[in-house]
Amino acid sequence: MLCPPSRLATLALLAAPFLAVLPACDDSSSSGTGSGLTATSAFAILSSDYKSSSLALYDPASKKLVDDCVAPATLSKDTALPTGPQGGEVIVLDRDRSLVDFVIPSICRLRAQLSVSTGGFKSNPHDVVHVSSSKAYVVRYEKNAAPTPAADDFDDGDDLLIIDPSVPMVTGRIDMSSHASTVAGTTLQARPDHAVLLGGLVYVTLNNLAADFSAAGPGRVVVVDPATDTVTDTIDLPAQTGCSGIVADEAAMKLYVSCGGEFSDVDQTAASALVEIDVSGAKPALGKIVTGKSLGAQPVSYLPAALFGGNAFAATAGALDFNTGAQTAPDTLFSIALDTGTGTKIVDGGAFNLGRPAVDATKKVLYLPDGDAVMPRVRVFDVSGVAAPLTPFEPNPAEHLPPREVAWY
Repeated sequence: MLCPPSRLATLALLAAPFLAVLPACDDSSSSGTGSGLTATSAFAILSSDYKSSSLALYDPASKKLVDDCVAPATLSKDTALPTGPQGGEVIVLDRDRSLVDFVIPSICRLRAQLSVSTGGFKSNPHDVVHVSSSKAYVVRYEKNAAPTPAADDFDDGDDLLIIDPSVPMVTGRIDMSSHASTVAGTTLQARPDHAVLLGGLVYVTLNNLAADFSAAGPGRVVVVDPATDTVTDTIDLPAQTGCSGIVADEAAMKLYVSCGGEFSDVDQTAASALVEIDVSGAKPALGKIVTGKSLGAQPVSYLPAALFGGNAFAATAGALDFNTGAQTAPDTLFSIALDTGTGTKIVDGGAFNLGRPAVDATKKVLYLPDGDAVMPRVRVFDVSGVAAPLTPFEPNPAEHLPPREVAWY
């Protein structure tokens, strides 16, 4: 998704009214002093009004909700959840403070905080990839404007920072800056954004943006071998920009990259797409590309899609008139058939309100954060066939912060 502060955060702040005080949801709710939820059964739900944030846990089987598992006093205004699971812990990326928070879900306690601001710069961590109990990569979106010449202080940024999450501590880095795509007359930063582990390799999206965001290069995915901490390949997405979210279909050995286009593009929607990459063979190969134009007038969202039943659940981004704050186009969630690329609309939401969804494959249920300021809730859909709405719930009844992300932990 995102540049510092996140694109969605910046746009939402321009139009977000004060939150209304709403009644608590009907689901069983408790405070975050002792969750009783296991790592194999629950979602982490991150809520934020881009002034403060809160982490809740939700068990889809029992519908137990643990509100404020990590409360707003602990988190900053700009936070995110990792793309993939983290070995049984809940990890929260505190982008504003350049911290990685390690949360024990069973007792809702911080195990540790790790600063990834080596050298004191605002590194803006965007993702964490769990490789093993003693190794993970932190995706650092920002570049240090004044790094030291030393190679062992890991203060350059625009990289993957190698950490041992069990301590936690920083152990190394993998430079991404040399893998940025190019635009004539402009120096681009790689701006690594999201990453996933698939088949023993790590795949990292690069935003490829100028330091001042005035120009964008074509999308690129970098392949990293965690056995050697080296870049082994790059996958170019020449017709797309703003390539950010990435999810993996482990059974099919395919990746799906969300490219949202860039505000600097002549036609942002035309530069946006959900791009399939087949990594089952000797060399990665581009597969079906579902363009923003094929879904309508709005660009594909930067957010990672959710995969289930041969479909990708992905959204197009709405729009606002920033002079008046009026909505000019809604967010729209689609079910996209992966074999044909055909998109079927599921639901509209307010501009920049629909967040990162997740699917409970066992129950065939989709959870969609709706950051509406008046009625913040997680929308729920039965996706066993044609998507059908179920009863929504509010994930943060204590502060009524709008939900932004749902993810398994």
